[in-house]
Amino acid sequence: MNTKIEKKDLYSDIVPYLPLEILSQIASSGSPQLWYNMALALPPLGRYSLRSYVQERMKSKFVRKIEIFWYGIGLNVSWKLPDGKRHPPNEDQPSVIWYHENNGSKESEYWYKDDKRHRENDQPAEIEYYENGSKECEEWYKDGKKHRENDQPAEIKYYENGSKKHEKWYKDGKQHRENDQPAEIGYYYESVSKDYERWYKDGKQHRENDKPAWIGYYLNGSKKYEKWRKNGKRIKEFFEL
Repeated sequence: MNTKIEKKDLYSDIVPYLPLEILSQIASSGSPQLWYNMALALPPLGRYSLRSYVQERMKSKFVRKIEIFWYGIGLNVSWKLPDGKRHPPNEDQPSVIWYHENNGSKESEYWYKDDKRHRENDQPAEIEYYENGSKECEEWYKDGKKHRENDQPAEIKYYENGSKKHEKWYKDGKQHRENDQPAEIGYYYESVSKDYERWYKDGKQHRENDKPAWIGYYLNGSKKYEKWRKNGKRIKEFFEL
């Protein structure tokens, strides 16, 4: 018997074999063992049910849209699996959206996968907006932890005019950057001039080789102060007159 199953027909081929209630529980689960058991129980599917696109297709069928209006805050729209876990309705769609109460514009968007903040393809999993529609903040997450690859900042905050307010680097949820590069850079308003630089290692302010872990600058670029930190502890400080 030919057991090859086309990708577009996977969900329809699964349905006849299990009751809707069981399918709903499977769709809510992130357990690899449960998906493996399903593959064994459904011989026509075999290993196909272990593939991520099959799992995501099933989950999308059971995601529910929930709208709640919070007085004094605004409208919240979220998509959840039957067990309450936040999950995108479709691939790369936000799982939670908040709207400003005053004008109804988007206030923030959040991407989740199995209730953990997460987004693929180097896209931000959290975006916040000013009421005028411009971006206020972007944050990158992987499996629930703030993180970004390739020495790119995992948090970027903007002034209302669109210029950068600060950039922060994270690794596995902790502020961190390699190669003696600052893990946080702040900028002056309407300027590309640096306001400050901070060095972090594994979430603690730190810098090696007797170099300052926090440097502040005047708008003209000259140094305002320098502060030394080791494993989060203050060593010494120096302020320009």
